[in-house]
Amino acid sequence: MNKSTILIVLICVISVFGYSQEKKYGFEDTFKWMKETFEQNDAGFAYVIEVKGQGAYDALNEMTLEKIKKAKNSDEYLVIMRNWQAFFRSGHIYIVKTEKGNKIANNNPKKEVKKKETKKKKGVIIKENKFKKYLDNKKILDYEGIWQSGGYVIGVKKDKDSYTGYIMESGNPSWTKGEVKFKINLTDNSVVYYMGDHSPRNFKNVDKIGDAYIEMDFINLKRIYPETKPEKSFETYLKAINATEPYLEKIDETTLLLRIPSFAMANKKKIDSILLSNRELVLSTKNLILDIRNNGGGSDSSYKELIPFLYTNPIRTVGMEILSTPLNNARMESFIRNEDDFFSPKDIEGFKEDLIKLNESLGEFVQLNKKKVSVKRINKINKYPQNIGILINYNNGSTAEQFLLAAKQSEKVKLFGVTTRGVLDISNMNFVISPCGNYRLGYCLSKSFRIPDMAIDGKGIQPDYYLGQDVPKYEWIQFTKDTFNQ
Repeated sequence: MNKSTILIVLICVISVFGYSQEKKYGFEDTFKWMKETFEQNDAGFAYVIEVKGQGAYDALNEMTLEKIKKAKNSDEYLVIMRNWQAFFRSGHIYIVKTEKGNKIANNNPKKEVKKKETKKKKGVIIKENKFKKYLDNKKILDYEGIWQSGGYVIGVKKDKDSYTGYIMESGNPSWTKGEVKFKINLTDNSVVYYMGDHSPRNFKNVDKIGDAYIEMDFINLKRIYPETKPEKSFETYLKAINATEPYLEKIDETTLLLRIPSFAMANKKKIDSILLSNRELVLSTKNLILDIRNNGGGSDSSYKELIPFLYTNPIRTVGMEILSTPLNNARMESFIRNEDDFFSPKDIEGFKEDLIKLNESLGEFVQLNKKKVSVKRINKINKYPQNIGILINYNNGSTAEQFLLAAKQSEKVKLFGVTTRGVLDISNMNFVISPCGNYRLGYCLSKSFRIPDMAIDGKGIQPDYYLGQDVPKYEWIQFTKDTFNQ
């Protein structure tokens, strides 16, 4: 396993001991901790300040502190913290509540949630039988109905200018009947959706796919009442987009579909197994459609066995440098301990050598690999697949984008869809727990040598075939197949 690959994709959780764990921290204290931790350890901090200016950063901090003083609860506080983080980049950075934090409204008794606000949040308890009778009398199928998403059963009712989804059943114990799960704004078709930890997420668009499905960014809901029979193209799309594991299926005599929802390390063996057991089929079929929509990344090693199938030209990969700090280097120490049994003895020896280099250059960026650009060559070029179409969307980032940078160097490959998210240049995430134990901060340790001349962050990777609103998402597979067959 390649050192840079491991560093980009593997994560560990490290507790921060520089603060007294017994001290009670409020919102302002936690913000100060997050700000200082980020400034001292994030590989992209100095670069962003250089581009945007110290004055803009100072103004951001002043504005953020004023908002924090007015925060009524931890949900509002998280929104403020995430807006602060958005100044730096759109991905590879986050803050969430820990399990402990979810059990506590907040750490500041002066800003506890008022009782009337709690009651308002509970919304409406829907009486199932009465609601079904109401739905039976409707002449059209709009958003109103009973829908299912994962462990949630949600009743959607129309208000004056919105549709509101209320919890009817929940497999998540932190959600109770009647609470508002989402609200669709009819004026601009936007959505406010509340995640499992009750934190709000704003989605720009909501799509009703036929009468049977609703799609809100990466959230999908299936109508369970009134019952509907979706078209086959919807079912094919939903099977792919909701898949949690990779699979391969034959679309017709000339085309195969390989769906890879994630390059997570847990999927590597499954991807390798599919390619090995279907090797002859893939190498004898003219077209391959690789659907990686919503694949947010994982491990570079997960796509390693895919490369020979698409290879035509030497593949150039730009390297990175690591910011060395005591907190960041503690992650390398965890690799050496090999607590999850991921690494071979050879890997461990390499980590020990890397740790020596890092500790010798505290406060500096360290290039662990000798070459800034590596070149991969494979002796054999396979005749089939002749055409490889990779389906991409905005939710592709990190390792998924690293794969696309390699794949698009092949003459066989064309990208179909929309521009990816653009979260790759600053990567190699690390996670730390706040002193109060209520929050988990994610930041990055590495910076790519692509910066600034070939930056991906904030720009993304563009498709060869842009599939706009004229091509519905559930028809992307068919469009790609037809393009190749024509």
